Amino acid sequence: MESAAAPPARKQELVIVDAASDPGIIGLEMTKRLKMKGKRVENHFVSTSRKHLTEIHLRGAKKFFSTLTKMPEATGSVDVVFARFRVKDVPKRRQPALLREFRRVLKPGGALVVADMVSPKGPVIFSKVSNIPTEQEWTALLRGAGFSKVSKTAVYSSPVDTRAWIASGQITGKQLEAMHENMLGAPRRVKKAFRIREEKGRVKITYPVMILRAVK
Repeated sequence: MESAAAPPARKQELVIVDAASDPGIIGLEMTKRLKMKGKRVENHFVSTSRKHLTEIHLRGAKKFFSTLTKMPEATGSVDVVFARFRVKDVPKRRQPALLREFRRVLKPGGALVVADMVSPKGPVIFSKVSNIPTEQEWTALLRGAGFSKVSKTAVYSSPVDTRAWIASGQITGKQLEAMHENMLGAPRRVKKAFRIREEKGRVKITYPVMILRAVK
């Protein structure tokens, strides 16, 4: 009697988390690319805004409302965490806790990919506008959170008309006014590093962005 052939082994599912990288495009794009390579992917989108979760449409993604310092994922359950322009929005005193939480949910050997602004070198930082680390501070933060290997994978510049932040719902008009005051009043070297300028009544900025990969 011939035995039935064993069913093919089920491909291991990769779990990726988009840590509030609005509007969820990072997780969607990475899911698409991984599936094209034949991978099975479970995409989680974690948002700190309930309103945003009800409005955003993410094809096939599981959506969660949570603070980023207490994420819903179990310890050691995630393959990759993507954090795009999130860490800089957290007060400096809370940034280490945020990075430790990202590390907690990762599997051993899992990776945190950070794409965020980087402050110019030296004693003058961009803290009046945001809590942006220097390259050295980014590395120290990630190593301090317990990541075993930290590497810089890319650096690029991102031009922005600050009014776009209102259009996308990131800040209010009143908040933008205060931000403009700080931007335009920043030290000359900071304005030069971020190309802060006023053009036809609009404040524009071209800021340096660094992508880092940290392995648990």
